[in-house]
Amino acid sequence: MNTHSTLHVLDAQTVRRAKNTVSQKQIWHYRLWVAVRFAVALIGGYALSALSTIILSRLFIEDPVNAVMSATLLSFLFHVGAFIWVFMVQQHLKACLGILVPVAVLYGIHMVMGA
Repeated sequence: MNTHSTLHVLDAQTVRRAKNTVSQKQIWHYRLWVAVRFAVALIGGYALSALSTIILSRLFIEDPVNAVMSATLLSFLFHVGAFIWVFMVQQHLKACLGILVPVAVLYGIHMVMGA
């Protein structure tokens, strides 16, 4: 009986180790995607806010100092909005495209306005 109970305990430990291995892989996978989303939000949010600042300051050209100041303040909202968007969306592709498409549109507008 003692040998049987020892084997049962060893099997239970093996099962726990196997479960821990799978959960460790899942944890690293999750951490990787969080890091990717953070990088997309940081870099994409910066590009979004920089391009929006350029475009908005060119649109309100009548008073250049106030235009740049207002555009810079609004760019902080765009950067924060980018972070919220990236972590709010469930799908990774949708999160990336939700930042890259507006950046591409703003870049196109910037080029049309005469870089």
